[in-house]
Amino acid sequence: MNVTRGDRRPRPLWVVWRLIAHRPWLFAAHLLFITAAAYAMPLVPGLIVRGLLDRLGGVSTTGLSSTTLLWLFAALVGVEVASRFLGPLIVMTMRQHAEVLQRRNLLERVRGHLFSRASGNFQTLDGVIVVRDQPQDMGPVQRSTAARFESALIGGVTATRTAAVGVEATDAEPSSISFFQSNDLASVDDVDQSAGKLAAVLALLGAEGSFGVKGSADQLLPDLLAPHRK
Repeated sequence: MNVTRGDRRPRPLWVVWRLIAHRPWLFAAHLLFITAAAYAMPLVPGLIVRGLLDRLGGVSTTGLSSTTLLWLFAALVGVEVASRFLGPLIVMTMRQHAEVLQRRNLLERVRGHLFSRASGNFQTLDGVIVVRDQPQDMGPVQRSTAARFESALIGGVTATRTAAVGVEATDAEPSSISFFQSNDLASVDDVDQSAGKLAAVLALLGAEGSFGVKGSADQLLPDLLAPHRK
């Protein structure tokens, strides 16, 4: 197998830099939280308590009054309580953005192997239309592998709560509607007709169910969606 330039693994520092550049403010907040949690939080309370005890003993090592030291200690307690809530949120958000960026980079690197045609840059999804067309000459093992991959791919789409619909034409054989239904996708079995195109649009707008003219369909068209009121 020939190794091209595009197949080389990215260097770790390059990956780290991409993560930083993706959300610099989030990385800065994450770094600040780690620094404060690892160094400032354990050290500052001890310094304040020592200064307070010295002040009560008649020795002023900080030049601050007892009242000021008590206010500083109270403020520090408030910061620590807030960090217990904000810290995990910052870390979780940073991790989610890192996972999104890693998945996007992975998809960019393997898109030529996964898709027969692809264009543009992968960004946030507004909607997904799934068209399933398996080659007839696949063996049982290949069909099983393809089915697992398709289910995992659709599961990833539905997990993001992105609007998605599976479509096929009226003459599609074998039908994929049962596959769409088993993966919790809205489906349209007559996308080659005007009613099917309309049903696909309404499904991308949030309609749920199976629509079309085949026996697996719940109805021809989705019910009209009520407009969102501001």
